[in-house]
Amino acid sequence: MPTKTITFEQIITRYAEPVALVADETPAADVDALIDQLEIASENLADAGIDSDDADAAATLLAEARASSGSEQQVLLGKASQRLKIAHGLLDDYAMGC
Repeated sequence: MPTKTITFEQIITRYAEPVALVADETPAADVDALIDQLEIASENLADAGIDSDDADAAATLLAEARASSGSEQQVLLGKASQRLKIAHGLLDDYAMGC
């Protein structure tokens, strides 16, 4: 079974808006901005008493993926995507509580 390729653009398209809402920013247009906003969102989640580990991990994995290439980058993007899937629900919880 072929492995599905994940791109930075796909991650940005899927998660920039909910991350920006929690970070109180305009949605990120590039990976650097998304990483910055994930760090802010993580702090805001923690301040609200919501687990922020997945947002933190996603930011770290995206930064590592940005600095890598090839199959290593794909592994890191896959891990970041998984963490963002989990964090997405927490981001929604935060947004509904505001």
